[in-house]
Amino acid sequence: MYRFSILLILFLGISLSAQAQDGNFNSGARSLGMAHANTTLSDEWAMFNNIAGIAGQSQYSAVAGIENRYGISSFTSMSAGFLAPSKIGNFGISAFRFGDNLFNQSKIGLGYAHEIGLFKLGVQVNYLQYSIETLGSKGLLAVEVGGIAQITPELFFGAHIFNINQAVLSPETGERLPTLMKAGLSYRPGDKITLSVETWKDIEYPASLRAGLEYKILDKLPIRTGIATAPFHQYFGLGFAPKNFRIDYALSNTSRNLGLSHSFSVSYLLNR
Repeated sequence: MYRFSILLILFLGISLSAQAQDGNFNSGARSLGMAHANTTLSDEWAMFNNIAGIAGQSQYSAVAGIENRYGISSFTSMSAGFLAPSKIGNFGISAFRFGDNLFNQSKIGLGYAHEIGLFKLGVQVNYLQYSIETLGSKGLLAVEVGGIAQITPELFFGAHIFNINQAVLSPETGERLPTLMKAGLSYRPGDKITLSVETWKDIEYPASLRAGLEYKILDKLPIRTGIATAPFHQYFGLGFAPKNFRIDYALSNTSRNLGLSHSFSVSYLLNR
């Protein structure tokens, strides 16, 4: 078990560095195209980014996405989820997997969010599993909470904490699953523009600042861009929304010349 713990910590360090502290399990090409400045975004992908954002969504939604980092097959993540609105609030179930047969991490989450006036609040319980070939698997529970508040008709504030319970990866070493805190503002002067600025803080790493912009050239054709610090990344993306579908693509690059990262995601909104 001790050997597993040491190797798990090593692989976690590699994977977190490769993901450039992108926030553990943040997903969706819309979010990536805006530098994952997603804490105030309310959409069906919020079950991966800030669970509070699924509150107020009025349609059943199914989502799926894939992201590859730096052209390395081992750094590929896949995600899928389903959002169900109800009279007592909205429920979301999500699944995520990153890695290959040598090392992989997976997550299944069950979340709930409710809208009360100008506030949206949400909580999600996640079961995570880390696997290393020949050494077995380690499973644990992590809880996340989030909130979004409408300050004015144009200004929104969001906050989110992943792993608020500080789940322990290795009792032998005391190593804990990373805890990520996010908070930010978004300014929406109209239906066409969303500007988001926020800060991320992993307890073990320096704070990261993120800024993202979404502009709708047409109602169903948004373009996106964003930047992030620590380390510096640039992001670009676009979307298309024919009928009940939302299709998004995003790419990012890094000053460390590791190569491009690509993300593709699709949402299907069912009429109630």
